Order: sequence, then structure tokens, then C-alpha cells
Amino acid sequence: ILTKDEPIGKILERNNLEVRREIREIGWFKDEELKKLFKAKGNLFLFRRYHIIHKGEVLIKIEEVFPLFKRST
Repeated sequence: ILTKDEPIGKILERNNLEVRREIREIGWFKDEELKKLFKAKGNLFLFRRYHIIHKGEVLIKIEEVFPLFKRST
């Protein structure tokens, strides 16, 4: 991945890679530092971890974090 601005899906599509996504874990946690970083109203965050699989091998490991509450203004 050469630039953080290009979505992974576009990179996979451009290279004609046939892949599947394998969800590894989904959950939630509390974190005061992320609350500040996200400028969130609360300290609860959802996360998911998954692998992008190509030809039976892990191509990419991804972890995403989302604030459970909307941003404060």
C-alpha cells in the first residue's frame, strides 16, 4: 500500500485480486486516550479485527476502531 489515502478495496480491485474477508474478532472496550483523540462524547469504542485472504493466505490484517458515541462539538 503506497498511500494511506487510497482505499484498500480500490487497490485490490485495480490489481484484480480475488479475496475474501475473514472476521477474527468483534468487541468493545473503554479508553480515555482514544476519547480525546476521536473527540468523542464517551469512552466506549467498538472494534473489529479481520483478515483479507487471497489464495488461502492472509494478505492483510486489519483492525478498525469506532467511537460508540458521536463526536462532541
